[in-house]
Order: sequence, then C-alpha cells, then structure tokens
Amino acid sequence: MSSDEDDVKVEQANVRRLRDQVKALHLKFWTRPWPDIDLDCTISNAEIGHPVVQPVDSIGAESDDESVPLVDDDFAYGTPPAETKLETLVYSCFKNLESFTTILGLDPLSRVLVVRKEYIDLYEALTNGILSSNRTVIVTGQPGIGKSEFLIYLLLRRLRDGLPTAIQFRHSHYLIFDEKGGAVRFTGSDLPDPRLEKCWALADSNDKVETPCVAFRGGVEKLVQAASPDPSRWKRWVKYHLGYRVVMALPTALEIGAIVRLPRLRRPRLCAQVGTLGPRRPRSLSYARQRQHA
Repeated sequence: MSSDEDDVKVEQANVRRLRDQVKALHLKFWTRPWPDIDLDCTISNAEIGHPVVQPVDSIGAESDDESVPLVDDDFAYGTPPAETKLETLVYSCFKNLESFTTILGLDPLSRVLVVRKEYIDLYEALTNGILSSNRTVIVTGQPGIGKSEFLIYLLLRRLRDGLPTAIQFRHSHYLIFDEKGGAVRFTGSDLPDPRLEKCWALADSNDKVETPCVAFRGGVEKLVQAASPDPSRWKRWVKYHLGYRVVMALPTALEIGAIVRLPRLRRPRLCAQVGTLGPRRPRSLSYARQRQHA
C-alpha cells in the first residue's frame, strides 16, 4: 500500500472520529445545561497582589521577552492596607471543557472558561439589545482578551437553549448543532447549506482562519466573527454584508487573576503587568506556567 493511500485512510479515520465526537457532544448537551459550572466564584485584589511601592522592573513595557524573570518584591498579598480599597469579583466558570478543546483544537488551558461580564453584556446585546437586528457582527479588540472564548460562551448558551448554531475554528471545516443533531461540514463547497439558514454562525479568525467561510457569508440567521483589529480579517468581505463592528472591552486585573487562578504564592504580579503591559492574557498565562513549574 502506498504512502498516499495510508494518508487517505488516516484522514478518513480522523473525519469519522470528529463526526462521532460532534454527534456525541450534541446528544449530551443539546437543551441541557453544562454539568460542571460554578456560578459563585470569587476573587479579590488581596489574592492577586497590591502595590507596596511603585514597581520598578528590569523589564520595560516595550519588551516581550518572557524569559526575563519578574520579581514580586514590590507586591504584598493578604489584606490590603487601609488606603487600598478591597475589590471582589463574583463570576461564573465553566469547567471540564475537554470535549470542546479536542473538537475545536484549542489550547488545553481552554478547558476552563471564566465568564467575563463583557461576554454577558455582548450576549444580551446580540439577542435582545442594540445588536439584535444586525445580521453580521464583528467582535474585535486587542489580541488575547478572550474573543475566541466569547464564541465558546455563545455556543454553550445556545446549546443549552436548543438554538441552531454553527462554529468555525478551522479553515477546512465547520460544525453544526441543531435539532437534527451534530454535523461536520467542509468549507470547499460553494453550495448553500440549508441547515445554516436558522443558525447563528460563529467564526474565529485565528492563525488557521482568516475570514469566515463562504457558507457562513451566505444564508445564515446571524454571523458573529471574532477577529483582531487588523482590517484584512474583515474589511474586504464585510462591506457587502452591512456588518457592525464592536470593540471588546479589556479584561480587568481581577478577571485576569480569575483566568490564571493559581495558588496565591505562585501568582505573578498581575496588577503590575496589567499596569505596564496592558491586560494581555497570553503573557500572564505564560508567566503563570513558568511559576507553576518553578
């Protein structure tokens, strides 16, 4: 048997496995709430650190060298001093999302989804608010602030409510969840997909997908694209669809602390990072990984 035939067999096996996983996900969660969700998680600024003196780092705001160690000497943990206002964030958290991690090809850290207030506000705007009448919505914002996670949040809510939804995280295919079941569709065809007509189509523009597939840009009920501010990701195609662009708000220090959620002594000085580098979750998570294994 030739290597080409072997490759074809492997590809066919992968497709069958993916289809089985999507069908199983639909059977398990269509019209059912996610079984592992904490509704009343809390975190305070005492847990992520508060400044004792003005932080002075050996790493500047312009540097992206994550190998340079960050010290915690300028931050204290525990009850903040009297002049520091104690702030507490109450949030919800979806856990054990391995099924989505596998199917969508996400980073393992995506097994836990912290629900930012911005996600709830955007969901309400899309369903009942100012964005409800817009058929095409592009959610942009700084890299690493949770735009892709917002699409997963949308999918989880719509699965629970039994609302037809399609999602694309890969260039080659997209997934459909509706009353007929879960299905895998390939993006190579320009023919319309009747099952998309009642769907919200969720497209993630990432390193593998630049723009939503042709099927999504055709007959869907609503298209929501998560994309970087780079106009090449949306400007060319969206002008034909009268799309509306929304800039996602930056996460707060407490939200980033909730996402990292490591033991107190292993947390980085998140407040300092947010203050000097901006609320960039990838950097915070990367530094947290270093601390966790130190």
